[in-house]
Amino acid sequence: MNTTTFNTIAKRRDICEPNTISKCLPNRGALLVSVNYEDIEETKIPNSVFNEEQFVEEGKIPDTVTPGHNDTIWVVRISERKNAANMRRDYEFLKTSISNGDKSVWDKDSKNRMKKGDWLGFIVGPNKHELVDLYYIEFEENTESRLSHWNKNEPYIQNSNTLPKSREVVVFKKQSSIIISWSEWRHKVGYKETYIPMGTTKAKNYWNY
Repeated sequence: MNTTTFNTIAKRRDICEPNTISKCLPNRGALLVSVNYEDIEETKIPNSVFNEEQFVEEGKIPDTVTPGHNDTIWVVRISERKNAANMRRDYEFLKTSISNGDKSVWDKDSKNRMKKGDWLGFIVGPNKHELVDLYYIEFEENTESRLSHWNKNEPYIQNSNTLPKSREVVVFKKQSSIIISWSEWRHKVGYKETYIPMGTTKAKNYWNY
């Protein structure tokens, strides 16, 4: 895990030139790594950036955490398919919570291996334009913290014997997300060009290559 002084990053409001985006904080507030404008336009990640200015004004200037070489990173595909409407709804709810400065949570992997200090990336957008929307896990909570509108009794993946209601909860740090091209991620770590994870999966660390 790397920690960058939050106030320093908050001042970086420049818009990057096409095809040169690398660790640049644009007006939309996310920290971008190896992303091109076409992917951003096609993906249409909900505009729900954490309100950093409010925290600065209130004197609450946290550190912005960025991934380290040895950090564990998980990814999950937010599918565009019709039968994944509930997952997309949950993701949009998460983004709204982050935008409002509220507690933002998601559920763990099926075996509850995810832990504090790990990262979770949501692979979003249409095929060939997917982006990873990456968040730092600051806390863990038990199943009692599951949100009432979350799926309880239907497995997320077909032929799975694990019910969602047994999954514990992770709480994300209040900071803007890191967004990375999934195509670039696959290329850098050696995944096949067509690789998309099934369910919540541990990924090869982009920062370790």
